[in-house]
Amino acid sequence: MRKRPEPSIKNSMVKSITFLVLLPLSAALLVLCVLMQRSVSLGIMEAYQLMFDQNVREINSAVLQSTYASSTMITYTENNQLLKDYYDAATPYQKDIASKRLREMLLNCNVTNLGSFGGEMILLTSDGHLISSDKIVEVPGSLYEEEWYKKMEAGGRNPYWDPDICRLFDRSGTGAYVAFGRALVRYQENQYGYALVLFPDELFVGEGNDPRYRKGAIALFSSDGRILAGENQKFSNKTMADLLEQWDASGGRQGRYGDYYVMGAVLASSQNRILYVGNRH
Repeated sequence: MRKRPEPSIKNSMVKSITFLVLLPLSAALLVLCVLMQRSVSLGIMEAYQLMFDQNVREINSAVLQSTYASSTMITYTENNQLLKDYYDAATPYQKDIASKRLREMLLNCNVTNLGSFGGEMILLTSDGHLISSDKIVEVPGSLYEEEWYKKMEAGGRNPYWDPDICRLFDRSGTGAYVAFGRALVRYQENQYGYALVLFPDELFVGEGNDPRYRKGAIALFSSDGRILAGENQKFSNKTMADLLEQWDASGGRQGRYGDYYVMGAVLASSQNRILYVGNRH
């Protein structure tokens, strides 16, 4: 019977190096790669969150400014007197003078308070006129039958948000906008009509095109779940609405939802919600 040859020293050393050095090193490198990938992913998510939080702060600031501007129509004695003079005018001449002063006041407000983000405020008066910084026009009676008007009327002094309000502004063909309307009421006095405030969509959803976001989508939703700005971007309205519902149900958790990465925030200046949706990171 032939004797089985003993393994050579060289083969023994190769096996030893393979099992004792190379395999553990390969495993360690694999674990390191996984940890590094996870660390990079977490870093990206943290960076996205910081950018998103900054966007929300800017949006809150703009909405707070607009809410303040519309409130001054009533809370500022001078502005309140301008409204009284308009409604108390006994002759067409007095009405013309009063409306001119209101237009001047609106121009100053738009430049001082709303100009930084491209906003605009106009007045819908109780006698059926629209007053902007440059003109006064009569509105059709059918306006009062529109759904958005009825809901704005029911909301009283609370801002009611609806894209259909934008049609009352002279901004045709210049981009997408969203607006809110609120009643002008001082304590128990008569209502002086409505303040309507316009915002460019870009303020709310423009950051979604930032390459740092990997071209995700941002949408503005009302407190009752209507999409106000950011319709049909990278994702369908239904997808965005479904993800908002999931985000709400989770208590506002930021993170992965199926195939998507979601960040959201309830605006401090209203109960509207901002939602960012991107592909999983």
